Order: sequence, then structure tokens, then C-alpha cells
Amino acid sequence: MDIRIGVAGAELGPFRIGMAFEEALATARSLEGYQPPRPGVRRQPGVAHYASGLSVLLGADRRGRLQVIEFYRPEVEVRLWYRDISLFELSADEVIARLVEQAEGWENEDGERVSFRTEDEVVALWRPFRSSSAEDDPQGWYFQSVLVAARDHCDGPPSPR
Repeated sequence: MDIRIGVAGAELGPFRIGMAFEEALATARSLEGYQPPRPGVRRQPGVAHYASGLSVLLGADRRGRLQVIEFYRPEVEVRLWYRDISLFELSADEVIARLVEQAEGWENEDGERVSFRTEDEVVALWRPFRSSSAEDDPQGWYFQSVLVAARDHCDGPPSPR
């Protein structure tokens, strides 16, 4: 499965920032490989796991609209794209270099977190630490999650004047 992130308008494969949260939940459950919780196991609302190892976390605002979605690195069969950049398949350092080259506004915070802000959305990529090679530790070599959120989700309350 390929999921394309189009930052303007926050199109996230079948998801869209601002869509009804219940619709987003139904969409998550309808995607190929969805694994419902085992009987008797409770799962946090908005969390979906897939046979590929992909996990998706959905968050709603107070009006019941999708405000944030986070994709966690799958083991196989799912590619997450921003333009022509495969965010989970390429090394994090290569992703950073290509993002900074292709799009204005990307901020390389420390090599572990990279973010992009538009007027309406925030996209952030994360890995727990930097690794010198995939053989040393793949968790530090590749990004482990990609978050897309409404801008106000990450801005916090306005500062006092």
C-alpha cells in the first residue's frame, strides 16, 4: 500500500485533516490488513494496527474532527510518500537532505526530528536517535514515525502579551 502525504490541504492517503473523527476511524478500519483488537483486549480509541506492522494514531479536536494523524513505521508492504520521497524506506539522513532540497520551510532540528509548517498544518518526522548505519541500529537509521497535524495542535496556547 502507498500512502501519499500532500501537505497543502493535509491529504493523507484516505485521510484528511478536518474530516469527521468517526469517518476517520471507519476509514482506518477499512484499510487493507487492519487487525481488530483480540476479544477482551481494549485499545485506545483512534489506534489502528495492521498486518504490515504499520500503526496509525488518530486524534480529534473538541469538535470531533480529525486534528492529528501519526503513522508508525511498518515492517513491510507500506510506503509513506511526501512528493517523490519515501519517508520510511530511505535513510533518515537522505530524507532530510531531499526534503530540505525540495521544499522550503523544512527545519532540521537535530537530525532526530524534522518538521515542516504551513499556514494550516505541521508535518514532523521522528527517530529516537541517530545511528551511523542500518546495521548498527535501524531505529536510528530510519525515521520511525511521521505526524501530520492541524497547525493549532502543535502551536499550544498563545503567549501573553
